[in-house]
Amino acid sequence: METIDEPLAMIYDPQEIDTGLILFPGTTLVPPGSLKRSMINKIPCLIWTEIRFNQKMYTTHFMPFLLRHLKLCRRLNSVLFDFDRKSGNLVMTKNPAQIRMFRLQIVFHLAYCIIIVGHLSFSALTKAKQFQGFVILCMYIIILCGRWNYDLDVAIVQIINSAITFENKIFQETRALGANIETKLMKLFLHVTFYSVIAVIVAIPGLILLDPCSPPFLLSIREDCASMTWTTSIGVQHLAVLYETWMLMHVIMGGTMEIIYILFAGIVSLLNYFAELNRKIRVSETAADFKTCTKLYRSIQILEKMFNGFLMVRLVPVYMLLMPTLQILTQYVSIMMHDEIPMPAFLIFPLVWGNVFVNNIFVFTLASWVNNISTKILRETVNAMVRYGWGGRRSAIIKGAKACTVLKIKFCSNFIDSGTPLVIQNFCLAQTMSLILISGSRKGR
Repeated sequence: METIDEPLAMIYDPQEIDTGLILFPGTTLVPPGSLKRSMINKIPCLIWTEIRFNQKMYTTHFMPFLLRHLKLCRRLNSVLFDFDRKSGNLVMTKNPAQIRMFRLQIVFHLAYCIIIVGHLSFSALTKAKQFQGFVILCMYIIILCGRWNYDLDVAIVQIINSAITFENKIFQETRALGANIETKLMKLFLHVTFYSVIAVIVAIPGLILLDPCSPPFLLSIREDCASMTWTTSIGVQHLAVLYETWMLMHVIMGGTMEIIYILFAGIVSLLNYFAELNRKIRVSETAADFKTCTKLYRSIQILEKMFNGFLMVRLVPVYMLLMPTLQILTQYVSIMMHDEIPMPAFLIFPLVWGNVFVNNIFVFTLASWVNNISTKILRETVNAMVRYGWGGRRSAIIKGAKACTVLKIKFCSNFIDSGTPLVIQNFCLAQTMSLILISGSRKGR
C-alpha cells in the first residue's frame, strides 16, 4: 500500500485506474491497475468521504480529460508541452525534434488555409460546394488561431499550472464544493467534444474516398477528380488522402487543446472558484475572515488576467466572429439546400450546426456568468462587512474590497456580458431569415 501527498491525477495516468476515481491527500491506495470495481466495497468509507469533500476544481474535474487528450497529442507531436508526473505540472518540451515537427505542422496548417481560400475564391464551384468548403475553412481558421505558437509562447502552460498551484494552496485545507450542474454539463460536453473530434478525423477521409471532388480538400482542385479510382495502382490520389488524414489528425486533435482546456474548462473553473469564495463570505465574521476573502478574490482576479491575456488576443475574437457565422451558414444550408447537396456530404451541415449551436448557447452563457457572479460576489462582500460592523469610512477592509474590479471574459476592447448570448442568437436567426427570404425571392423570379 502507498500513501500519496498530492492528487493521484498529478502522478498517474487516470486511464490506468479502472474505476475512474481519483484519490486525494491523506488517502491510501493500491497500485494503479489493481483497483477493481469488485474491491470498492472493501475500501473504508472514510476514503470516499475524503474524496467527496476535498475535490479541487480544475485538478479533479478537467485534468483527467486533459491527460487523455494529451496522450494522443504527444504521439502526433501536435503540442509543445507535456505532463511532468514528479511536479504535477505541465512543462514545455525541450526536444528539438518535437519543436521542429510542431512548427512544421502549424506552417502547413497556415499554408493549407491559404490554399483553401484560393480554391474557394477562384475555382468554378457551385454555391453548395462553396458553402461546404467554407464550413471546413472556418473550422481550420478557428483552430489555427488557437494553436499558432511558432515563437514557443508558454502562456497555455502558465495558465494551467497557475490554476493547479492556486488550487493546491487555497483549497489544501478547505472542504471544497462538489461538482455543480455547470461542471457536470461541461464534463459531459468535453466527453462529447473529444469523441466528436475522433469522429471527424475518421469521417472526412471517408468522405474524400466516396467523393474525391468534395471541397475544400486538395483532390477537388484537380479537374479530373470525378474520374479518380482507388483500386488501381497507388497514385497521387492515395498520397493526397494520406496527407489529408495527417493534417486532420494534428490540426483537430492538437488544435482543440487550447479551446477546450483554456476557454471551456477555464470558464467553469472560475465559476467554481467563485462558488467557494461565496461560501467563505457567508461564514465570515471577523476582520481576518474578510481579509482572507478579499485576498482570495484578488487571486482569482490574477488568474482571470492571465486567462484573458491569452484568449482576448488569439482565440476569443475569431471565436466570436466565426462561430455565429458558422451557425448562420449551416442553418441556411440545412433548410434551403438539402436537395442540392448529396449525401453523405450534406450531413456535415446539421452536425456542425449542432456543435456550433451548443457552443454559442452554453459556452457564451457560462462566459457571461463570470461577469455577473463577480459583480454579485463584490456586492455581497461589502454588504457582509457592513452587517458585521466593518463598513466604516476609514475601514481599510472595506476599502480593499471596493478596490477590487469586476471580472469578465474579454474580446478586443469589449467583454461578454449577460446579454451577449441572446444578442448572438438574435443576430444568427435574423441573418438566416434574411438569407432565406432573399433566396426565396430570387427563386420566385
